[in-house]
Amino acid sequence: MKRALAKAIKDISPEQRAMYAERLIRGVTDEKNDPTQQYNAVALDYVRKIQALFDGTVIRRDGKSKDYKGDRINDLEDYNDRIAFVRLYPAELDALDNAASRIRAGAISTGIIADGSKFFMDIRKGLGHISAIGLGRTGPVFTTMEAFKRNKSSKIERSAQMIRHILRRDDAPEIEFTTEGEVTFPPLPQIPEGQPEPGRTNQVLVYCEFAALIPCVVSVYRLFGIKCLWIDGNIPVNTRQERIDRFRAGKDERVMIMSAVGMTGLNLSCANFVIFFDQPWSSQDEEQFIGRAWRPPQKKQVWVYHLIALGTTDVLMCGMARGKSAMLDEFLQRKNAP
Repeated sequence: MKRALAKAIKDISPEQRAMYAERLIRGVTDEKNDPTQQYNAVALDYVRKIQALFDGTVIRRDGKSKDYKGDRINDLEDYNDRIAFVRLYPAELDALDNAASRIRAGAISTGIIADGSKFFMDIRKGLGHISAIGLGRTGPVFTTMEAFKRNKSSKIERSAQMIRHILRRDDAPEIEFTTEGEVTFPPLPQIPEGQPEPGRTNQVLVYCEFAALIPCVVSVYRLFGIKCLWIDGNIPVNTRQERIDRFRAGKDERVMIMSAVGMTGLNLSCANFVIFFDQPWSSQDEEQFIGRAWRPPQKKQVWVYHLIALGTTDVLMCGMARGKSAMLDEFLQRKNAP
Protein backbone atom coordinates (compact mmCIF):
# COMPACT_ATOMS: atom_id res chain seq x y z
CA MET A 1 0.00 0.00 0.00
CA LYS A 2 2.75 2.43 0.98
CA ARG A 3 4.59 1.83 -2.30
CA ALA A 4 1.42 2.23 -4.37
CA LEU A 5 0.57 5.52 -2.69
CA ALA A 6 4.14 6.75 -3.08
CA LYS A 7 4.00 5.93 -6.79
CA ALA A 8 0.68 7.76 -7.16
CA ILE A 9 2.30 10.84 -5.62
CA LYS A 10 5.46 10.48 -7.70
CA ASP A 11 3.39 10.50 -10.88
CA ILE A 12 2.18 14.01 -10.03
CA SER A 13 4.51 16.60 -11.50
CA PRO A 14 5.94 19.50 -9.44
CA GLU A 15 3.96 21.89 -11.64
CA GLN A 16 0.71 20.06 -10.85
CA ARG A 17 1.50 20.17 -7.13
CA ALA A 18 2.17 23.89 -7.28
CA MET A 19 -1.11 24.49 -9.12
CA TYR A 20 -2.93 22.33 -6.57
CA ALA A 21 -1.42 24.35 -3.71
CA GLU A 22 -2.47 27.58 -5.39
CA ARG A 23 -6.07 26.39 -5.68
CA LEU A 24 -6.15 25.26 -2.06
CA ILE A 25 -4.82 28.60 -0.86
CA ARG A 26 -7.46 30.41 -2.93
CA GLY A 27 -10.26 28.02 -2.06
CA VAL A 28 -10.88 27.18 -5.72
CA THR A 29 -12.04 23.76 -6.92
CA ASP A 30 -11.17 22.18 -10.26
CA GLU A 31 -12.27 18.55 -10.35
CA LYS A 32 -11.18 18.05 -13.96
CA ASN A 33 -7.57 18.97 -13.13
CA ASP A 34 -7.29 17.64 -9.59
CA PRO A 35 -3.92 15.85 -9.22
CA THR A 36 -5.08 14.11 -6.03
CA GLN A 37 -7.72 12.01 -7.79
CA GLN A 38 -5.27 9.22 -8.65
CA TYR A 39 -3.91 9.19 -5.10
CA ASN A 40 -7.42 9.04 -3.63
CA ALA A 41 -8.42 6.27 -6.03
CA VAL A 42 -5.45 4.15 -4.92
CA ALA A 43 -6.21 4.85 -1.26
CA LEU A 44 -9.87 3.86 -1.64
CA ASP A 45 -8.89 0.67 -3.44
CA TYR A 46 -6.72 -0.37 -0.50
CA VAL A 47 -9.44 0.62 1.97
CA ARG A 48 -11.77 -1.80 0.21
CA LYS A 49 -9.14 -4.56 0.41
CA ILE A 50 -8.62 -3.92 4.13
CA GLN A 51 -12.38 -3.90 4.63
CA ALA A 52 -12.61 -7.41 3.18
CA LEU A 53 -10.13 -8.65 5.79
CA PHE A 54 -12.31 -7.26 8.60
CA ASP A 55 -15.62 -8.39 7.13
CA GLY A 56 -17.92 -9.61 9.89
CA THR A 57 -15.70 -8.38 12.73
CA VAL A 58 -16.28 -4.60 12.75
CA ILE A 59 -19.48 -3.04 14.07
CA ARG A 60 -20.27 0.60 13.44
CA ARG A 61 -22.47 2.51 15.83
CA ASP A 62 -23.34 6.18 15.68
CA GLY A 63 -26.20 8.45 16.66
CA LYS A 64 -28.35 7.18 13.79
CA SER A 65 -27.80 3.45 14.40
CA LYS A 66 -30.81 1.28 15.18
CA ASP A 67 -31.47 -1.40 17.77
CA TYR A 68 -32.84 -4.89 17.15
CA LYS A 69 -36.36 -3.47 16.93
CA GLY A 70 -35.39 -1.04 14.20
CA ASP A 71 -35.59 2.00 16.48
CA ARG A 72 -32.80 4.56 16.63
CA ILE A 73 -30.59 4.08 19.68
CA ASN A 74 -30.33 7.86 19.89
CA ASP A 75 -33.72 9.57 19.93
CA LEU A 76 -32.28 13.09 19.74
CA GLU A 77 -33.66 15.41 17.11
CA ASP A 78 -31.13 15.88 14.29
CA TYR A 79 -29.02 19.00 14.70
CA ASN A 80 -29.28 21.94 12.30
CA ASP A 81 -26.09 22.40 10.29
CA ARG A 82 -25.32 25.84 8.79
CA ILE A 83 -22.45 27.38 6.81
CA ALA A 84 -21.57 30.90 7.94
CA PHE A 85 -19.59 32.48 5.11
CA VAL A 86 -17.28 35.34 6.07
CA ARG A 87 -15.60 37.86 3.79
CA LEU A 88 -12.13 38.84 4.99
CA TYR A 89 -10.92 42.42 5.24
CA PRO A 90 -8.43 43.60 2.56
CA ALA A 91 -5.56 43.71 5.09
CA GLU A 92 -6.21 40.07 5.97
CA LEU A 93 -6.25 39.01 2.32
CA ASP A 94 -2.97 40.85 1.67
CA ALA A 95 -1.27 39.19 4.64
CA LEU A 96 -2.48 35.76 3.58
CA ASP A 97 -1.28 36.39 0.02
CA ASN A 98 2.19 37.21 1.33
CA ALA A 99 2.22 34.06 3.45
CA ALA A 100 1.05 31.99 0.49
CA SER A 101 3.87 33.27 -1.72
CA ARG A 102 6.40 32.17 0.91
CA ILE A 103 5.11 28.62 1.12
CA ARG A 104 4.26 27.85 -2.51
CA ALA A 105 7.74 26.44 -3.08
CA GLY A 106 6.90 23.71 -0.59
CA ALA A 107 4.18 22.46 -2.90
CA ILE A 108 6.71 20.39 -4.84
CA SER A 109 7.06 18.11 -1.80
CA THR A 110 4.89 15.01 -1.55
CA GLY A 111 3.31 15.95 1.78
CA ILE A 112 0.77 18.37 0.33
CA ILE A 113 -0.95 15.55 -1.55
CA ALA A 114 -1.01 12.99 1.26
CA ASP A 115 -1.60 15.37 4.16
CA GLY A 116 -1.74 19.13 3.85
CA SER A 117 -2.34 19.75 7.56
CA LYS A 118 1.25 20.84 8.26
CA PHE A 119 1.74 22.49 4.90
CA PHE A 120 -1.11 24.93 5.46
CA MET A 121 -0.56 25.52 9.17
CA ASP A 122 0.47 29.15 8.69
CA ILE A 123 -2.43 29.90 6.37
CA ARG A 124 -4.97 28.30 8.69
CA LYS A 125 -3.65 30.11 11.76
CA GLY A 126 -3.69 33.37 9.82
CA LEU A 127 -7.38 32.94 9.10
CA GLY A 128 -7.93 33.33 12.84
CA HIS A 129 -5.72 36.41 13.05
CA ILE A 130 -3.02 37.52 10.64
CA SER A 131 -0.62 38.22 13.52
CA ALA A 132 -0.49 34.46 14.15
CA ILE A 133 1.12 33.74 10.78
CA GLY A 134 4.57 32.27 11.39
CA LEU A 135 6.19 29.53 13.48
CA GLY A 136 5.42 29.94 17.18
CA ARG A 137 3.45 33.15 16.71
CA THR A 138 0.15 33.86 18.44
CA GLY A 139 -2.66 36.33 17.99
CA PRO A 140 -2.51 39.58 20.01
CA VAL A 141 -4.42 40.02 23.26
CA PHE A 142 -6.61 43.13 22.97
CA THR A 143 -7.51 45.36 25.91
CA THR A 144 -9.58 47.97 24.06
CA MET A 145 -12.07 47.90 21.20
CA GLU A 146 -10.10 50.68 19.50
CA ALA A 147 -7.00 48.46 19.40
CA PHE A 148 -9.00 45.61 17.90
CA LYS A 149 -10.53 47.86 15.24
CA ARG A 150 -7.01 48.82 14.13
CA ASN A 151 -6.03 45.16 13.77
CA LYS A 152 -9.27 43.29 13.17
CA SER A 153 -10.02 39.67 12.45
CA SER A 154 -13.13 39.00 10.37
CA LYS A 155 -13.70 35.55 11.86
CA ILE A 156 -13.27 36.63 15.47
CA GLU A 157 -15.53 39.63 14.90
CA ARG A 158 -18.22 37.59 13.14
CA SER A 159 -18.19 34.81 15.73
CA ALA A 160 -18.48 37.40 18.54
CA GLN A 161 -21.47 38.98 16.80
CA MET A 162 -23.11 35.57 16.41
CA ILE A 163 -22.57 34.62 20.04
CA ARG A 164 -23.86 37.94 21.30
CA HIS A 165 -27.06 37.41 19.28
CA ILE A 166 -27.49 33.82 20.47
CA LEU A 167 -27.09 34.77 24.12
CA ARG A 168 -29.55 37.70 24.08
CA ARG A 169 -32.59 35.51 24.63
CA ASP A 170 -33.59 31.92 24.02
CA ASP A 171 -36.05 33.06 21.36
CA ALA A 172 -33.41 34.91 19.32
CA PRO A 173 -34.29 34.31 15.63
CA GLU A 174 -32.05 32.20 13.42
CA ILE A 175 -29.05 34.09 12.02
CA GLU A 176 -29.21 34.54 8.23
CA PHE A 177 -26.14 34.18 6.00
CA THR A 178 -25.53 34.69 2.28
CA THR A 179 -22.99 32.97 0.06
CA GLU A 180 -21.33 36.39 -0.41
CA GLY A 181 -20.43 36.61 3.27
CA GLU A 182 -23.20 38.96 4.38
CA VAL A 183 -25.04 38.32 7.64
CA THR A 184 -28.35 39.43 9.14
CA PHE A 185 -29.24 39.31 12.82
CA PRO A 186 -33.04 39.55 12.96
CA PRO A 187 -34.45 41.60 15.85
CA LEU A 188 -35.86 39.85 18.88
CA PRO A 189 -39.60 39.21 18.67
CA GLN A 190 -41.95 41.38 20.68
CA ILE A 191 -43.13 39.87 23.95
CA PRO A 192 -46.94 39.86 24.18
CA GLU A 193 -48.32 41.90 27.04
CA GLY A 194 -48.68 39.84 30.17
CA GLN A 195 -46.32 37.12 28.92
CA PRO A 196 -43.06 36.37 30.77
CA GLU A 197 -39.79 37.23 29.06
CA PRO A 198 -38.08 34.20 27.47
CA GLY A 199 -35.13 32.81 29.36
CA ARG A 200 -31.42 33.20 28.71
CA THR A 201 -30.21 29.63 28.86
CA ASN A 202 -28.53 29.15 25.46
CA GLN A 203 -24.94 27.94 25.77
CA VAL A 204 -22.25 27.88 23.09
CA LEU A 205 -19.25 25.66 22.34
CA VAL A 206 -16.56 27.20 20.12
CA TYR A 207 -14.01 24.98 18.36
CA CYS A 208 -10.61 26.68 18.00
CA GLU A 209 -8.05 24.39 16.35
CA PHE A 210 -5.03 26.32 17.58
CA ALA A 211 -4.58 26.81 21.32
CA ALA A 212 -2.18 29.68 20.58
CA LEU A 213 -5.12 31.71 19.21
CA ILE A 214 -7.46 31.20 22.16
CA PRO A 215 -6.16 34.11 24.32
CA CYS A 216 -6.70 36.44 21.36
CA VAL A 217 -10.24 35.17 20.78
CA VAL A 218 -11.09 35.38 24.49
CA SER A 219 -9.84 38.97 24.71
CA VAL A 220 -12.07 40.09 21.82
CA TYR A 221 -15.12 38.23 23.11
CA ARG A 222 -14.75 40.06 26.40
CA LEU A 223 -14.66 43.38 24.57
CA PHE A 224 -18.00 42.38 23.03
CA GLY A 225 -19.38 41.79 26.52
CA ILE A 226 -19.20 38.00 26.26
CA LYS A 227 -18.12 36.12 29.37
CA CYS A 228 -16.39 32.91 28.36
CA LEU A 229 -14.29 30.01 29.58
CA TRP A 230 -11.72 27.98 27.70
CA ILE A 231 -9.85 24.69 27.97
CA ASP A 232 -7.00 23.23 25.97
CA GLY A 233 -4.22 20.69 26.41
CA ASN A 234 -2.18 23.08 28.55
CA ILE A 235 -4.81 23.60 31.26
CA PRO A 236 -4.09 21.74 34.56
CA VAL A 237 -6.57 18.98 35.38
CA ASN A 238 -8.03 20.75 38.42
CA THR A 239 -8.49 24.02 36.54
CA ARG A 240 -10.00 22.18 33.59
CA GLN A 241 -12.62 20.47 35.77
CA GLU A 242 -13.42 23.70 37.61
CA ARG A 243 -14.10 25.47 34.31
CA ILE A 244 -16.21 22.59 33.02
CA ASP A 245 -18.31 22.69 36.20
CA ARG A 246 -18.79 26.45 35.87
CA PHE A 247 -19.87 26.08 32.26
CA ARG A 248 -22.31 23.29 33.08
CA ALA A 249 -23.84 25.49 35.76
CA GLY A 250 -24.71 28.00 33.01
CA LYS A 251 -25.16 30.87 35.44
CA ASP A 252 -22.61 33.40 34.26
CA GLU A 253 -20.23 32.07 31.61
CA ARG A 254 -22.30 30.49 28.84
CA VAL A 255 -19.52 30.17 26.24
CA MET A 256 -16.77 27.55 26.24
CA ILE A 257 -13.85 27.74 23.80
CA MET A 258 -12.04 24.46 23.24
CA SER A 259 -9.05 23.30 21.24
CA ALA A 260 -8.85 19.90 19.56
CA VAL A 261 -6.75 18.56 22.45
CA GLY A 262 -9.19 19.62 25.13
CA MET A 263 -12.42 18.08 23.83
CA THR A 264 -12.07 14.29 24.03
CA GLY A 265 -14.72 12.45 26.04
CA LEU A 266 -16.53 15.46 27.47
CA ASN A 267 -20.29 15.51 27.94
CA LEU A 268 -21.35 19.12 27.51
CA SER A 269 -24.97 18.56 26.54
CA CYS A 270 -25.78 21.72 28.48
CA ALA A 271 -24.69 23.53 25.29
CA ASN A 272 -27.10 23.78 22.37
CA PHE A 273 -25.00 25.85 19.94
CA VAL A 274 -21.73 24.76 18.32
CA ILE A 275 -19.51 27.15 16.36
CA PHE A 276 -16.53 25.94 14.35
CA PHE A 277 -14.22 28.94 14.41
CA ASP A 278 -11.72 26.70 12.62
CA GLN A 279 -12.54 23.86 10.26
CA PRO A 280 -11.22 20.49 11.57
CA TRP A 281 -8.99 18.50 9.26
CA SER A 282 -11.24 15.43 9.35
CA SER A 283 -14.96 14.83 9.58
CA GLN A 284 -14.33 12.49 12.52
CA ASP A 285 -12.91 15.40 14.55
CA GLU A 286 -15.90 17.47 13.48
CA GLU A 287 -18.36 14.80 14.59
CA GLN A 288 -16.50 14.35 17.87
CA PHE A 289 -16.85 18.02 18.69
CA ILE A 290 -20.51 18.20 17.72
CA GLY A 291 -21.00 15.15 19.91
CA ARG A 292 -19.95 17.12 22.98
CA ALA A 293 -23.32 18.90 22.75
CA TRP A 294 -25.46 16.63 20.56
CA ARG A 295 -25.76 13.70 22.93
CA PRO A 296 -28.06 12.49 25.71
CA PRO A 297 -29.40 14.02 27.88
CA GLN A 298 -29.64 16.98 25.47
CA LYS A 299 -33.13 18.48 25.71
CA LYS A 300 -32.85 21.31 23.19
CA GLN A 301 -32.50 21.65 19.44
CA VAL A 302 -28.78 21.83 18.60
CA TRP A 303 -27.46 24.32 16.07
CA VAL A 304 -24.07 23.94 14.37
CA TYR A 305 -22.34 26.80 12.52
CA HIS A 306 -19.19 26.52 10.38
CA LEU A 307 -17.32 29.80 9.89
CA ILE A 308 -15.92 29.65 6.35
CA ALA A 309 -13.73 32.48 5.06
CA LEU A 310 -14.48 33.03 1.37
CA GLY A 311 -11.63 32.66 -1.09
CA THR A 312 -9.41 30.78 1.37
CA THR A 313 -8.43 27.25 2.41
CA ASP A 314 -11.54 27.14 4.61
CA VAL A 315 -13.66 26.54 1.52
CA LEU A 316 -11.85 23.34 0.59
CA MET A 317 -11.15 22.13 4.12
CA CYS A 318 -14.78 21.03 4.30
CA GLY A 319 -14.31 19.02 1.12
CA MET A 320 -11.11 17.44 2.41
CA ALA A 321 -12.75 16.48 5.68
CA ARG A 322 -15.59 14.84 3.81
CA GLY A 323 -13.08 13.05 1.58
CA LYS A 324 -11.60 11.41 4.66
CA SER A 325 -15.12 10.61 5.79
CA ALA A 326 -15.76 8.86 2.47
CA MET A 327 -12.78 6.56 3.11
CA LEU A 328 -14.10 5.67 6.56
CA ASP A 329 -17.58 5.08 5.15
CA GLU A 330 -16.07 2.86 2.47
CA PHE A 331 -14.37 0.79 5.15
CA LEU A 332 -17.43 0.54 7.40
CA GLN A 333 -20.15 0.14 4.79
CA ARG A 334 -22.13 -3.07 4.69
CA LYS A 335 -24.99 -3.91 2.38
CA ASN A 336 -28.37 -4.29 4.06
CA ALA A 337 -27.00 -2.82 7.30
CA PRO A 338 -29.70 -1.34 9.53
